[in-house]
Amino acid sequence: MPVFDNLVAAYAAEGYAVSTGLNPTAFHNLHSVPFTWLIRDGVEVADGLGISLPEIYLLECLAAVRPAESILVIGNSFGWSTLALALAQPQARVVGLDSAADRFSLEGLELTARIAGRLGLDRVSPVRGTSPVDIPATVEQHLGGQVDLAFVDGHHTSDQIVAEYRALRPLLTPDAMVLFHDVQYTGLQAGFDTIVEESGWQGSMLHATPSGIGFLTADPSPALARVIAAFATDPTALEVVRRKGERFGAEFGS
Repeated sequence: MPVFDNLVAAYAAEGYAVSTGLNPTAFHNLHSVPFTWLIRDGVEVADGLGISLPEIYLLECLAAVRPAESILVIGNSFGWSTLALALAQPQARVVGLDSAADRFSLEGLELTARIAGRLGLDRVSPVRGTSPVDIPATVEQHLGGQVDLAFVDGHHTSDQIVAEYRALRPLLTPDAMVLFHDVQYTGLQAGFDTIVEESGWQGSMLHATPSGIGFLTADPSPALARVIAAFATDPTALEVVRRKGERFGAEFGS
């Protein structure tokens, strides 16, 4: 089932307009416009922004080369990432964990459940709980005690993502993949570096994702390695673009 258009239609049916994938230069260089904004009655409703179009495509690419049976999303919010993963991998059980500490995230859990029902995604479970303390019990109850794919997008500090990784580590299958959203966008590189060192797994920064996703896996197959390399971007190409950006910034004072 196609992911993006089904997501947009499903949220529209609930009264939400979706903006995503926009060009910052067309919107006063607002750096957050490539991400997903949910709008209701002309007002932005979610505290955090959803994953972007390239990141949805990444999830589809990963599903094609390494299908998962058990997926945990930490930070469900309004369900955009949870439902994108469920559409990309309809065979998987998908849990969207959120503390629902405010009315928006509580509404988001309810919305996720309604949209999952509308789309026939009966293996999706929006769950109220606090990360990292509730991760083991949630995984045991809803995912049979193990995780093939984790999408970490909760509280954005280095200490938090390290704590979440430590809670996840005993639950990860040998072929598991862990995606840490917003590593570059919110300055979580130190935390991600600690996770890579502790895990002994292969860590990659996926520069082709607007948030700068940190990707972790133990032993990528050739097909998965190709996906990682494509989204990480060739280092030579990155350096050319970086130098161009430095010259542009110096010339225009940005």
